[in-house]
Amino acid sequence: MMDDQKGSHPGRAALRSLLPVLWIAALIVFGVVFWFQEHRELSQIGPLIASANPWWLTAALAGVPLVLAANVMVYRNLLQRLGANPARRVVWRAYMRSIVVGTVMPLGIPSSMAGMTRELVRQGVTLDSALLASMLSGTLSYTAFMLLLPPTLVLLGVEHHVAPLIIPAILLTGLFMLLIVLLGIGFYGGPIPQWLERRLPDVVIRFVERARGHQMRAKELLWPGALALFGDLVGALTLWFALHSVGEHPTLSEALIGAELGTLISVAAPIFQGAGVVELTMTVVLEQFGNPVAAALSATLLYRICTLWLPFIGGVISWINPGSARLRRDERGADRPRR
Repeated sequence: MMDDQKGSHPGRAALRSLLPVLWIAALIVFGVVFWFQEHRELSQIGPLIASANPWWLTAALAGVPLVLAANVMVYRNLLQRLGANPARRVVWRAYMRSIVVGTVMPLGIPSSMAGMTRELVRQGVTLDSALLASMLSGTLSYTAFMLLLPPTLVLLGVEHHVAPLIIPAILLTGLFMLLIVLLGIGFYGGPIPQWLERRLPDVVIRFVERARGHQMRAKELLWPGALALFGDLVGALTLWFALHSVGEHPTLSEALIGAELGTLISVAAPIFQGAGVVELTMTVVLEQFGNPVAAALSATLLYRICTLWLPFIGGVISWINPGSARLRRDERGADRPRR
């Protein structure tokens, strides 16, 4: 058995190395097909973006600092509840750097969490607190996604008279309630049923154990959870503003489903947060809602500039400009081995 397990590691490593190649190949095929189908309308993208309404565009750009600030507040609030109290600038800098790590490294979400944890540890936060804050932040982000998706599908089904959308909305709501029950069991210290514990991944078990060790109650997650939900809503509004800036008039549910789909693909993407495939997929979805292809792709590109590229550039700047001399001295002190 041990030999079989050892032999499986090279296969998994080879598969992980192939993921970026397969992703790029799929992107190229998808892009070529899309170009041949829509090349006439795609020639209008440049003029559309150049003539975008400045007021709507400013509203979309205003969402960038709001989302970043909400995510930083989530981390800082969680760290404070776990007994750590890093300076706000420290959390900002760690978060901006984690964006770069999560963008350029394969498997963006785990890489981003690892980068955030490492930066916080360098600033004196204990490894256990930093890791649990990262895991809680990711859980809250997923919870916010699940909380928004069912009502969005219901609203979309009502507006477009698509009754089958109600069924996945009910299933997703059930899955969300199951997640809440599992979190409640974990935080309030009740024993996890043996049948469930056997089926849960080790990372979930460790997460529950750490949460219990810190004695954090579920009600303490209400505020950071609300901030995570706020960030998701601002992201959807960013797409709504972007569509308005190129002359379209979408409903809020259309913008929500487009943004939620983009988030889902970027999370599942093995590299660069799904750059290319996210844009093409969101464009196709927005086109199905009646938006012209050129306007849909233009709005999607503006949306991705706000949600991916501007935060990424900010993160790169945080790497190039490490901050004040005092912060650099703090880093050197944190890197020294403690006696």
